[in-house]
Amino acid sequence: MKNYTDRELLKRARELPSFEHTPLGYWILGVRSAADNPDEFDDKFYLFKSNKFIMRTFGTTNPGRYGLKNFLDYNSQGCAVMKSDEWYYDLWANGKHKGKIDALVQVASCKYYRDSNKDDKSDEAGKIYEGVIGLNFHTASYLSKSAAQKFVAQLIGKWSVGCQVASSGYDYYRILDYVFRQKRVSYCLLKEF
Repeated sequence: MKNYTDRELLKRARELPSFEHTPLGYWILGVRSAADNPDEFDDKFYLFKSNKFIMRTFGTTNPGRYGLKNFLDYNSQGCAVMKSDEWYYDLWANGKHKGKIDALVQVASCKYYRDSNKDDKSDEAGKIYEGVIGLNFHTASYLSKSAAQKFVAQLIGKWSVGCQVASSGYDYYRILDYVFRQKRVSYCLLKEF
């Protein structure tokens, strides 16, 4: 994936039709890799406070191979793939992912597709759905915060069937330390450009 300056990311985010304003507090920007390597954490997340870049980490904005192939366990229409090149204002709030780890849980509607062709690529094609379906932001481990500090996941596996997932436990909990002071966290998801 390309490397971007914070200025390039902010410019691209402001060009989106769904852009209304830059959030005043902390917000997360995801960039979905054009490669979409199966089961790899090949995307990036950037934390901003208003216009100021804070940090970057790796993760996935795509479902893993398990979700793409076994979506019938979750939804007969296909695996959820969050629509990119969109702003999702006040999307997440503090909570628990599956009741197990601190996470940002979806509380506002977002746009998504249903991928049902059972290949290794997450497709943004077909009908666009909208709703609150549990597309959370979390890490790829149920380890405690202290135990996760040295953990870096190598494969997406079951960790994403639509969620936005950070691969580094250390980076993930750093992001939470910043954003957990807010009631809501906005998200902008870009395609690699």
